[in-house]
Amino acid sequence: MVSPMGAGARSEDALAALLLTTRLGDADEAPLAPGRFWSLVAAVPEPSELFATTAVDIARRTGLPEHEAAGVERLLAAGTSLAFALERSERQGFVALTPFDAGYPRTLRDRLGDQAPPVLFTVGARELLSAESIGVVGSRAVTREGEAVAREIGERVVRDGLAV
Repeated sequence: MVSPMGAGARSEDALAALLLTTRLGDADEAPLAPGRFWSLVAAVPEPSELFATTAVDIARRTGLPEHEAAGVERLLAAGTSLAFALERSERQGFVALTPFDAGYPRTLRDRLGDQAPPVLFTVGARELLSAESIGVVGSRAVTREGEAVAREIGERVVRDGLAV
């Protein structure tokens, strides 16, 4: 497959990861969950090899049932709409990183294994992704007390030289 226009210097494997795991393409197919994506990559380390193949070939190479392989084929066929979506998001300052891109934090894959996110959408200083850091997770409907705790944790962590 030729890289979709507007995709810049992305590798074919990065494009495949985006097509397989996000809704940026126009496929009427649910994207692969992280575990399913990593299983596919274990069977085919360079997922771009699956471009322009049939569901039967994908099933043979990956061990997926043929109906799931057909879904992979449909996801991989949505390259044009992916290119336009990437161009729009990158104009707005968002960058999508996959494990096939420089800058994807390898420690994330090492620590989370098959639950590591196949795509990270970033804004701002991407070098912070490789810094020692801590994440704070909580409810969207945060209470005032919860907000105060999160703020205190954030301030302490930053004072200790970690990224949040």
